Amino acid sequence: MQHLPVPPLEHTAKTYLRAVRPLVDDDDAFARTTSLVADFVASDGPACQAELEAFAAQENGAGRSWLSEAWLAGYLTVRTPVALTTSATLRMRLGDRDAHPAGRDGGLDWAADAVYRLASVHLAYLRGELPAETTPRGEPVCATQREVLAGGLRHPRADGVDEMRPGDPSPVAREIGVLVEDRYVAAPISDDAGRPLSRAQVRALLAAALREAPSAELVEPGFTTVSSLGSEVAAPLLAELLTDPGNAATYERLTQALFLVRLDEGGDAPVEQLRRGAFEPGQAWAYKTFTYQLGLADGFAATHMEHTAIDGGTLKAVVEAAQQVPDGAIDPIDPGAGSPRVEPLTWRLTAQQRDRLALEAARYARAAADHRLELVRVDAPRTDHLSFRVSDDAVQQWLFLYAQLATYGRIRSTYESVDMRHMQAGRTECLRAITPEAVALVSALLPGSASSGSADETDKAALVDAALAAHKRWVQDCKTGQGIDRHLLGLRLAAGRLGRQPALFDDPTLTTLGTDFLSTTSLGDQSQISWVAFAPTSPGGIGIYYSLVPGGYEFLVSHRAGDTESYEAFVANLRAGAAAMQELFAAL
Repeated sequence: MQHLPVPPLEHTAKTYLRAVRPLVDDDDAFARTTSLVADFVASDGPACQAELEAFAAQENGAGRSWLSEAWLAGYLTVRTPVALTTSATLRMRLGDRDAHPAGRDGGLDWAADAVYRLASVHLAYLRGELPAETTPRGEPVCATQREVLAGGLRHPRADGVDEMRPGDPSPVAREIGVLVEDRYVAAPISDDAGRPLSRAQVRALLAAALREAPSAELVEPGFTTVSSLGSEVAAPLLAELLTDPGNAATYERLTQALFLVRLDEGGDAPVEQLRRGAFEPGQAWAYKTFTYQLGLADGFAATHMEHTAIDGGTLKAVVEAAQQVPDGAIDPIDPGAGSPRVEPLTWRLTAQQRDRLALEAARYARAAADHRLELVRVDAPRTDHLSFRVSDDAVQQWLFLYAQLATYGRIRSTYESVDMRHMQAGRTECLRAITPEAVALVSALLPGSASSGSADETDKAALVDAALAAHKRWVQDCKTGQGIDRHLLGLRLAAGRLGRQPALFDDPTLTTLGTDFLSTTSLGDQSQISWVAFAPTSPGGIGIYYSLVPGGYEFLVSHRAGDTESYEAFVANLRAGAAAMQELFAAL
C-alpha cells in the first residue's frame, strides 16, 4: 500500500495561485496573495515542509497518514448536528421489491433479504472472509475504513472532542438495532459460529420488532432524539443519562450493535423519503456509522452514514458485496424449532430530562425543516463522433460553473471530492474544478458574452481541449497525492507545531478558496448508489450529488430554504448549460 506523499512545496504554491485566480476579481488582492505565497516559499515554507515530511514518516510507520490525525479532529470537533453538517444519506440499490408479493408480507420478505445481505457483508468482514477491494485499475484499496463494519459509534463528549468507540471484533452472537417509529428493538443477527441467521429467522425478527416496538415506552420525541442534537447539546445530556445503570447498559448494546435498521412503510416519492431520512429527527442514531433505512411498501433503501470514519466509496463497496450475496428462499420456520427473540429497549428519564429533550428536539426539527432536495436530470452531450475522449466528470463541473456565471455573474469556490483509498489510510482529496481554462470555455458559451457569437468552431475546439487538459491535470494531481487543499492544511498544522504564524494562512483569499459555495461529489454510475443527500457545507451554499444515467446526467441538489440566493435561477441555468453544452459538442 503506497503512502500518502507530501507534495512539493513549489508545486502547491503554483497550483494554489492557479486555483484562486478565477475566484479573486480584485487584481490588488491577487497581487497581495501572490506576494504572500512567494514570502512563504522563501521563509517559513521550507521549515514547515520539513516538519510535515518528518511527521509523515512517523505516521506512515504507524499505519496512518500525515492527514489521519487532522482528518479525525476535523470531524470529531464538530459540535452542531451531524445530520445537518457532515453526515450523508445514500440511496442504495439493494434487491428487487417487485420480486416479492405485494403488501406487508412481501415487504417483510424484501426487508429480510436486504438485512440478511448486509449482515452477511458485516459478518464476513469480522470472520476475515470479505474479499479485498480494488480500484477499477486493480490497485489495492486500504481496508482501514472497513473497521466500522464491526459496529461501534462516535461518542459525543463534553470536553469539545468526541471519540470513536470501536465495535467488538468477534462475529459471534452479534445484535442489530431495529428502529420502528423511533422505538428501539434489539435483535440477534448471528449465531454461535459467527454466521448470519437465516433469511427466515431475520424475517421473523423483523416481524417481531414491528409487533413489539409499541410495547417500548415512547419517550417523546423518541429513542434517537439525543443523537440528533449535536455534540454541544447532546454530550452533557447523554453523560447525565448514562449515570443511570440501565441507560448505560442500553447504550453499550447500542454501541456494540453491528448496525441499525429503520423500518417504515415508505410509499412517499423517493426524493422525499431520502430528504426525510437524511435530515428529519427519528430516522437514525446520528452517531452510528450505519443506519440502514428500508421502506416496506416500495423497497426504498438508503443508509444514513455518519461520516467521521468512512467515505461514500466504502459504502458503495459494501452495497456491491451485498448485491453479490447468493439469493435464497425465505422458508417458513418450524414452530417447534424455536426462534430468536427481540427485546425492546428504552431510556429511563426523569421528567426534567424529558422536557429538555422535547425542547431541544423542537429546535432541531425547525432547523431540519429548512433543508430541501431537488432532482434535476439533463441530457448529456453527444460526443461519440469526436476523435478524443471527453470526461463526463469535467462536463458536469462545467455545467455547475455555467450555472454560477449565468445566475450570479461571479464565481465562488467549488469543491469536488476525489477518492484516495488506494493509499494507506486514504480519505479524499479536493479537486478544484474551476480552472482558468474552464472559465474561458464556459464564458464563451454564455448568452451575450463577448466571445459567444464571435468564437468559431476552431476556437471553441481549442477551448474544450485546454479545459479538458486542465481538468485531467487536477485529477492526476489528486490521485497521485499532489492535491493542494490537504497539503495546505498539513503545512498550517506543521507551522503550529513549530510555533510559527505565516501570514499566508491569514490571507482572506485562502478563506475564499475553502468556503465552498458548491460542494459536489459523485460515485460514478448508479449501479450501487443512486443518490446522495447531504447538507450544503457553507451558509448560502448548495450541495450537488451528480451521477451518470443512460443518456444523461442526474443531479440531486441540496439547499436550505431562504438561504441560497436565486436558487431557482441556478437550477434553471443548469438546464440551460446542458443545452449549451449539447450545442457546443454537436458543432465540433
